[in-house]
Amino acid sequence: MEKFPHIHVVDASAGSGKTEKLALRAVNLIFAKGIREMLAITFTNDATREMRQRILETLKKAALEDGDSGKGEKVIGEILKEKIKDGLNAGKVKKEAALAIDGILRNYLDFRVSTIDSFVNRVCAASALEIGFPPRYEVVMDAQPYIEYAVDYLVSGIGSREDAREFGKFIESYLTIEDQKSWNPRDIILKNVTELRKREGILGSSLQLPEHGFGTKGEFEKAKKAIMETFETKEIPRFESEFKGTEDKKEKARIEKLTEKVRDALNEGDPGKLKDRKMDELLPATQKALSDFYYRLSSSRYSEYLKMLDRVKAELESIRHKESIVFVDELNTEVRKFIAREGIVPQIYCMLGETIRHYLIDEFQDTSDLQWDNFRPLIENGLSEGGSLFYVGDRKQAIFRFRGGNPRLFSEARESFRDIVEDISEQRLEENYRSKKEIVEANNGFFSGQNLKKAIEGKKLEKEIEEVYRDVKQEAAREDPDGGIFSAVRFKAANKEDLYEKLKAVLLPVLKGTLKKHKPEEVAFLVMSNEETEILTAWLSEQGFQAESQVTMDIRKNRVTQEIISFLKFLGSPADNFSLSSFLSGDIFRRAAGITREESYARLNALKDERIYYTAFRKTYPAEWKTCFEHFFKKAGFLPPYDLVSEFLKVYNVLQNFPGSESFVMRLLEFINQLEKKGENSLRALLDYWVSSDEDDDSFQLVLPSCPDAIKVKTIFKAKGLGFPVVFMVFLPHTVRDNSFLAEENGRMTMKYITKEYAGFCPGLREEYEAETERKFFDEFNELYVGMTRAKDELRAFICETHQSNELAALAGTEQAPAAVPATVAEGPAENQEGYARKKPASDAPAVPAERIKDTPGWGRRISRRVSGTEAFKDPGVMERKKRGEFIHGVLSSINGAGEITREFMDEKLKAAAERQRYAGDLKEAGSVLAGLFRDERVRKWFSAKGENEKEVVSGKGETFRMDRVVCSEGLVEIIDFKSGGADKEKHLEQVRNYIRLVSEAGSGRTVKGYIVYIEENRVVEAGG
Repeated sequence: MEKFPHIHVVDASAGSGKTEKLALRAVNLIFAKGIREMLAITFTNDATREMRQRILETLKKAALEDGDSGKGEKVIGEILKEKIKDGLNAGKVKKEAALAIDGILRNYLDFRVSTIDSFVNRVCAASALEIGFPPRYEVVMDAQPYIEYAVDYLVSGIGSREDAREFGKFIESYLTIEDQKSWNPRDIILKNVTELRKREGILGSSLQLPEHGFGTKGEFEKAKKAIMETFETKEIPRFESEFKGTEDKKEKARIEKLTEKVRDALNEGDPGKLKDRKMDELLPATQKALSDFYYRLSSSRYSEYLKMLDRVKAELESIRHKESIVFVDELNTEVRKFIAREGIVPQIYCMLGETIRHYLIDEFQDTSDLQWDNFRPLIENGLSEGGSLFYVGDRKQAIFRFRGGNPRLFSEARESFRDIVEDISEQRLEENYRSKKEIVEANNGFFSGQNLKKAIEGKKLEKEIEEVYRDVKQEAAREDPDGGIFSAVRFKAANKEDLYEKLKAVLLPVLKGTLKKHKPEEVAFLVMSNEETEILTAWLSEQGFQAESQVTMDIRKNRVTQEIISFLKFLGSPADNFSLSSFLSGDIFRRAAGITREESYARLNALKDERIYYTAFRKTYPAEWKTCFEHFFKKAGFLPPYDLVSEFLKVYNVLQNFPGSESFVMRLLEFINQLEKKGENSLRALLDYWVSSDEDDDSFQLVLPSCPDAIKVKTIFKAKGLGFPVVFMVFLPHTVRDNSFLAEENGRMTMKYITKEYAGFCPGLREEYEAETERKFFDEFNELYVGMTRAKDELRAFICETHQSNELAALAGTEQAPAAVPATVAEGPAENQEGYARKKPASDAPAVPAERIKDTPGWGRRISRRVSGTEAFKDPGVMERKKRGEFIHGVLSSINGAGEITREFMDEKLKAAAERQRYAGDLKEAGSVLAGLFRDERVRKWFSAKGENEKEVVSGKGETFRMDRVVCSEGLVEIIDFKSGGADKEKHLEQVRNYIRLVSEAGSGRTVKGYIVYIEENRVVEAGG
């Protein structure tokens, strides 16, 4: 039994069942404290879904499983081991579990399992005005289109004179300090501004200009000239004197070579030609001058980019206020700024603190300082009120430092509460339920302290790495632990080209042998980067293997699809000047209009003083309006999004003009079609989903064609948390180095650019460079651990040894981790091997060329499909009633638990909805229709009672459906769906009956009934139950 308050930390190595541990803790907290006092935090949406599912499955097994099967009895035993509530026994656990399920179903909103970002988003929504956000703001998931717009605005020269002046300074720095030869500053500005803004998001505060950089080109040239003069007037005469003063041939040769290097640097006008290894040969004054020069050069590299970032942020802030939007990646930062500015937490924290006292956090090693700073006040309050903190993680799997993850918090967090909590305990999970014994033992040896010495001895982080990996040893706990296979192949390569040829030579024969025993879908290749994923996928395809690559491309980040969505946003809200500007400045419209980018920006500049852009554009360019806009402007409210986009593609010749983006456009159409199948067939529904979806929403991912029996190819980051029967762990040296460094100067955070050359000339930079090099080594070490612990039955490691990766390669081929020689496999094409390897059938259809859309099987027919009921669009009355029906639907979605529904109440709701939906129709007519609906006693009852609007239900296949309203009462669940009209009544009935079936399958035990409310017909139809 635990006493409150307390903190419990679970150190969970790979495959040790941490999710099960969290679920058991959550179940016991629900038994002891109820669901309202608990909040469970995860880091991904997938983890959130898994956690909810695991908690509900545990409760269900405890409450409903037949004791004879052993499953329910086993779960109950596990619950009792972790029990918190006093007096629990097997019988009481069953009753408590049944009550808990019923409580969760009745009060699902109180079942708080959330990602940390979703939680912060809700906090911000509840405290919008307090924090400084606009009321009823919209969260934008992807800020990149807005950043690109702001950069284009600045680069195009249509900003203020000050913008032009700052851009001129940037160009000066770009050509001198950066010594750039290419002439494409726009893309370089965009890349650096995007990266710097991302760094600010991780940091949680603004980056400051460095204090010691070169302020102007003149300062830079003067400092370089001074070094050149020192070379010429002091160093070369000194070398010449030393050369004459010695008769030793070796010494003469050394001095002559050094003099030659200095003369090269002098002739080139570049101190870097000297190379850092000659520094100790120079006079102390020269060494100091070089050190100071490179320190200032390091500080100057990002100065102009930081100034550009400030300009871009100012433009983004202007857009935010005009459009009432907030970027999702700024939410954590804004909360921290509020707390720092006001010295208090938002009011919502106090309200939450009155309810939530028990916190569970998964993957704690990935928590950032910013996230912890924002979350810590709530936890501190909970602990002071007798609550608890339960967090799980594994510092060996800390691989997200590039996102701000701070694994040191794993130890530091609990210690920070010592003054209010005495009961702090730690538990280490030592059993591995994923891998077979041979793999577990191989990894025990591979990462053992004795073996680690080879890679980490002498490093500054040696003690920290040893401490993290001190308890790496695990015991195999699978029911079938024997029969696993482990081999480590270590090979050398001279360069990148040689590396890939050597890897192919050692890897493919082993794969062919493996596929004699395993199906392709049981095999996973794990690599370090997307580039390696693409290379391996290509190899496998060349050899006749089908490969399912995890390399995905988000259609939201494709420029062509972004422009299409900007066009749709404009159609959905013609007053949206930003969306119209984005479309007018894009490539689709410029191609159609036959204008240059400069002409496009000039047109936008002419529009900037107009209140509503589109009216001015229509007046100024009537021919283009008629050709490119008028047709869609008239049909926007009538055609479903799929048909609207299909016509758009034809009118603007998108596929002919942008063949490289065909796959993105096809995926967009597929996404819209899937949305329509779920009943979301309005333009507003499409746009709402587009802007509110999570960053990692699979709906927007363009992937290689999926094959159920394909080999998996994934990065280690995507594979974290997963397991595969067979793993080919491919560990190659990282060849790309990030030379940007966060640095602190007098308590201010700034950016520096540090290369190996800079570090060689400046001791201060060398210290930072070497420290970051060690941290990156630690990151790679953890990545290797994550990859090596994904295998269930077979692990094949391939580690390349070069001058860059000798330390980690040294881990292979030792007594603890034997470099087993794989069994000889007959060479030859894959189709000649027995077993599961096989060539793709010759009859497989070739890839469809990126040509006209009508030439693509299936798609052409879908795009050119006849729009049903288009004749009705000619009747303004029909469409007016349809629009009014959709507006009333919106009104109804804002009513819940209204009690007595009066005329005054309805008038208030109508006015609010008209403002929110920008409805320009007759409110009296809408009010009359609404009043007619509420004359029906059933409708009044449904809205007087507490229920849920826009309630989502998920099918067994993972499909999400949204029901307009759900009302639960004793023994009864009523589903209400609103329709504006339409002749396909049978389809409406089928849709609601599907809802009834899904809710019934959820297992509430209540009777489920469904109804369709035809708004314009003032009629209610029962769909069954």
